[in-house]
Amino acid sequence: MPKKCLISTSLYQSVLSRPSFDRREVGSFFIANSLARRKVFYNLLFKVYIDGIYKLKRRNILLKNYLKIAVRNIFKYKAYSLINILGLAIGIAACIMILLYVNEELSYDKFNKNYGQIYRVQADAKIEGRELNMALTPPPLGAALVRDYPEILHYARIMPTANMLIRYKNNVFNETRFFWADSTLFDVFTMPFIEGNPMSALNQPHTVVLTESLAKKYFGNENPLDKIMNFEDGTPYTVRGVIKDCPPNSHFKYDMFASMSSASFGNSPFWFNNNFYTYIVLRKGASVKKLDAKFPDLIKKYAGPQLYQALGMHYDEWQKKGNAYKFYLEPITSIHLYSHLDHELEPNGDIKYIYIFSIIALFILLIACINFMNLSTARSSTRSKEVGIRKVLGSNRPQLIKQFLAESFLLTLISVFVSIILVELLLPAFGNLAGKQLSTNYLNNWLIIPVILLIGVIAGSYPSFFLSSFQPVKVLKGKAAGNKGNMLRSGLVVFQFSISIILFIGTFIVYSQLKYIQTTKLGFDKAHILVIQRAWALENHAQAFKDELMKNPEIAAASNSDDVPGKPFSQTLFKADNVPGAQNYLMSFMSTDYNFVKTM
Repeated sequence: MPKKCLISTSLYQSVLSRPSFDRREVGSFFIANSLARRKVFYNLLFKVYIDGIYKLKRRNILLKNYLKIAVRNIFKYKAYSLINILGLAIGIAACIMILLYVNEELSYDKFNKNYGQIYRVQADAKIEGRELNMALTPPPLGAALVRDYPEILHYARIMPTANMLIRYKNNVFNETRFFWADSTLFDVFTMPFIEGNPMSALNQPHTVVLTESLAKKYFGNENPLDKIMNFEDGTPYTVRGVIKDCPPNSHFKYDMFASMSSASFGNSPFWFNNNFYTYIVLRKGASVKKLDAKFPDLIKKYAGPQLYQALGMHYDEWQKKGNAYKFYLEPITSIHLYSHLDHELEPNGDIKYIYIFSIIALFILLIACINFMNLSTARSSTRSKEVGIRKVLGSNRPQLIKQFLAESFLLTLISVFVSIILVELLLPAFGNLAGKQLSTNYLNNWLIIPVILLIGVIAGSYPSFFLSSFQPVKVLKGKAAGNKGNMLRSGLVVFQFSISIILFIGTFIVYSQLKYIQTTKLGFDKAHILVIQRAWALENHAQAFKDELMKNPEIAAASNSDDVPGKPFSQTLFKADNVPGAQNYLMSFMSTDYNFVKTM
């Protein structure tokens, strides 16, 4: 040994030969010689590497042992394993399907690229004591918003026509998802083009844009661009674009858009004629509250003069009489679940249902987990001797916990795979029941399975800790579980049955409500009554058509009307004629002939 080395070879060897040594102790030695320092360092590094390999191999051996024992127990207790796996799998499958429905409801309109900046303008009014809450707005609103407020980037209006007759060659179709739309529609909504240019598709009169499915219905495999389609009045319209089909999670469904400039009503200047759906795109960082606060000045500026012209009353005076007229913004992603206004484009969902279904999914999963825990702890008498013998032979509690957790994890993993099979089999039927096109799409919903797997493992944790807590002496004497475990298991059973009873009561209430809706008296007899759509297309021939119908002995009565009960009626102001100081009344009305009451 060199003289400068202050650590003896025997001491150095004794340090390295220890099965478990403290690195700080080795590090406290001062080694002056550089060669000796390197030797110590490389030996220590080798020792750490060997220890790591040894521990890793030991863990792998233990893990294989745990899994081997778990598989043996599953096959040994087949009936118990089958009940536990199926019970947990059914609960997980039900939970997954409900969560897929909830996820679909929460995803509405998020396919739009700038969905966080898109808003629909909505109107609240109180006219002559009657309140109106509408999704509709006046024709000139959108242009005025962009013109007066720089925080608004784009606007677009749409107006649906429920039944539009379209002809192409010898084919005639009645389109029910037809919209008039501004040329700026594609600046607001994300509607990917397959054919055509979004910048110019609707900027000319008598142009249309079709979805991919509709284009195929009319033109087959032909290129639809620049093809001529005739509307019911004989006007030719040119196809200028083909877009992808409407996503199922859109708050309005479309098949065809026609240029707004083709129709005269698109240029209407009236501010109290609400018949358009207006959407805007805000600049990033723009305050919605500040913009809402500016709308009263906009109404006073543009609608005030028209109000004075119609009623001879200034806008401020009209407001003082208790009337009101205001606009506000609704985020596009909130329309489906939060907006319940008159004249919605489609029946919307409700956020309350999302909360209810989420709670139901949680309850179902809790029932399955509690069932899993109770079945596991109920087997304590069967597994108690095994625990006792293992402890006598040297197994400690952490090792037993890991073993039982491995069994629980394996059972949960199998349950998850079985639940996925059940979901794939039952999802089409569930989708039809819910009226949704649900898809598993595990890449987008990848969090569902890990979360449920984690909950399943948590459910198996209590049995693991419970079984591993048995004392060998008591176990071998036949005294495995104490009163504490029995009390907890009884509490879980009570909780499980309580949740089940709550779900049964809720199901019965929903069934009763649906039955009430189907059987309640609506004020008119809807039995044996048929509604012929598009009767307005008869124009002056309506009476002749009705007379022809009455020649059929199986028809008891017939009537014409501009609407049917159950849909929102038209609203307008009425005032007694030739009565000094007569008050205006906002009233809903429908036009019918004299046979309407008899027919209904």
